[in-house]
Amino acid sequence: MATSPKNYRDFIVSRFPFDDKLGFYVKPNLPASAVGKALNLFTGIKNPSDVLAVYLFDKLLGSGGVAFTETTAHYNKATFVLEDVRSALAEDKNVHVDVNRGGALSRHTFRVEKPEAAATLARFFEALSAVPKVQELPLSAGDYSSYSHDARLWLELRDEIIKTIDMLYDRFNAGKISFLEFEDKKADLLRRL
Repeated sequence: MATSPKNYRDFIVSRFPFDDKLGFYVKPNLPASAVGKALNLFTGIKNPSDVLAVYLFDKLLGSGGVAFTETTAHYNKATFVLEDVRSALAEDKNVHVDVNRGGALSRHTFRVEKPEAAATLARFFEALSAVPKVQELPLSAGDYSSYSHDARLWLELRDEIIKTIDMLYDRFNAGKISFLEFEDKKADLLRRL
């Protein structure tokens, strides 16, 4: 099975700032109008329910912002995987986000309406970059003695979830469950991480 990008739903919902005066919205306080604007601005988002958080602004000569799904960030010019974010920097009304692209850093820059919005977004991306990446974590059960108690508990839970997903995959290959059942159960398990 191929490794899919890490799901950042819980991180986004708990850590993305809500400030309607600056244009920051996050579930559950995400207005339908903000979701509609995100769908119009960012063509990579197919389903309104995928939008977890947005920063939006409207100006006389256009609008812009950034929208977040479980695994990606979308802005006017591109999309990038959240797991690949390595650093962020605010510079006046610009946000620079460095993203890992096949071992090399690629810089995404987007313009926002106010410097305080740029600083807020950069802080959020910096916090996101500090979340352990899938490739940085041990892949199988092993000696977790060097980790904190909470980290060990999380790693053990992760190991059990991976074993369960592997078992579900075997059941799918044996024809005992449908692909839709497999994907639904896998998504439910991964949400627990």
